[in-house]
Amino acid sequence: MGNERMKKLALVHTVPFLVGVFTGLLEKRHPNLESFHMLDESLLADARQEGGLTPAIIRRMGGLCALAQDAGAQAILFTCSATSPGINLVRPLMDVPVIKIDDAMAALAVQRGTRIGLLCANHATQAPSTDILHEHA
Repeated sequence: MGNERMKKLALVHTVPFLVGVFTGLLEKRHPNLESFHMLDESLLADARQEGGLTPAIIRRMGGLCALAQDAGAQAILFTCSATSPGINLVRPLMDVPVIKIDDAMAALAVQRGTRIGLLCANHATQAPSTDILHEHA
């Protein structure tokens, strides 16, 4: 993430403790990058309950992106793998890049590996993480 051009990043989280984790990472690795956090725990909770992303959840993701863009974000980073399939639908609606947290990891894994193992900390991320690996393969 070259912050020489990007000045303001919005991070969308579904788990509260990630706000502090990413604040620390950004302060250390990109100290001149302005960022702000948006938290919606209901996205992950509802995706778990529904067995995946519903149209209503994807609409809420789009709403969060619109709010972030309106607040001046020049890029939006979703930090939850479970939201990845919805990002494909939201991206074309935004004027700024919408980034999946696991996109770069999946691309690198496919580029470097011949066999890839996938370990997920949350069952809601298993299908989206598998799909993103297939997208890059």
